[in-house]
Amino acid sequence: MPVKSLHIAIDGPIGSGKSTVAKEISRRLDIFLIDAGAIYRTAAYIALRDNLNPNQAGDIAKKLRNSELVERQALPKEQDGRKITVLLDGKDISWEIRGHGIDDLVAKIAVNKVVINAVHAKEKLLAKGQSVVIEGREIGTMVLPKAQVKVYLTADPRERAKRRFQEYQNKGDTTPHGEIIRALKERDELDMRRAYAPLRKADDAVLVDTTGKTVNEVVDMILKLVPEEYFEVKYKKVQESKRK
Repeated sequence: MPVKSLHIAIDGPIGSGKSTVAKEISRRLDIFLIDAGAIYRTAAYIALRDNLNPNQAGDIAKKLRNSELVERQALPKEQDGRKITVLLDGKDISWEIRGHGIDDLVAKIAVNKVVINAVHAKEKLLAKGQSVVIEGREIGTMVLPKAQVKVYLTADPRERAKRRFQEYQNKGDTTPHGEIIRALKERDELDMRRAYAPLRKADDAVLVDTTGKTVNEVVDMILKLVPEEYFEVKYKKVQESKRK
């Protein structure tokens, strides 16, 4: 049976390569990229903006649910190194959600069930009716449990910390390497041990260790998991568009 919409779910901890790999898959397949982490970060941004603390998770989740959240590819005028463009009620917050202050707060907010459910609702809405690659946490287990391709990325902790440090440097953030390692370990602890929707590999997900591998090597491994029917449908659509 032909695959109408392709869903690729990529889970894994911070620094495992999810964002970079998902972006390249999006480019190669020409499908929509959903950054689940950016939605959690948006929840943290709302909390900071409205002076809410993690104990007010219900208020944060309500504000997120009632907001208009848009994720899209960066326009030519927005080519400033961002992964994607994130708009909250029309305001571009793509860079504001990437600061170190957001990092610390999102780790505390993301353990709340009401916030998790609000984020999941946004993710499902963005994925509905189109082919997507989505990277984050609990994607293959709760958000897109019927995704045709499920992958869990992992990597050596030291390499993950190094990637995170490089990411901060590229943004001009001077956060010390030791502080980044501390934040990474804290986030791992919170993500994996939280009572509701912990970070874990889906039973039917393929485990990929990205340690020492290039982005293209990891992407090639994942693309081999895509059903051939998807490429057949995509080719047919391309040919039909050429005839019009």
